Amino acid sequence: MLEADFRLSLNKDLDVLSASDRVEGLLGYASQDFLSAKVSIEKILHLNDAAKVRHIFDPAVKKQSGELNVRFRHADGRIRGLSRYTAALERGASPRHRGPGNSDGGRPL
Repeated sequence: MLEADFRLSLNKDLDVLSASDRVEGLLGYASQDFLSAKVSIEKILHLNDAAKVRHIFDPAVKKQSGELNVRFRHADGRIRGLSRYTAALERGASPRHRGPGNSDGGRPL
């Protein structure tokens, strides 16, 4: 099972505040690539999931917890579906995301 942790800023660009080293195994990019903004969540997010993700991370949305199913483009060009529970750490804090791919038995996208 592949798993990585992200903390995202609830801004327009969903800046990555922290990313575990395991992100490279999951998405093919080093955590430093996300932290330095060389790679962004927005750029590797599947176009058909962009509106859903923007809604989920909109600071005006009161419920920022729940199941999250999105697709990302891996560094090698393949599409990787991620499914994971999302929870806000505290009111006004960035949500934390843990993301194994569908290999853990999550719903297929």
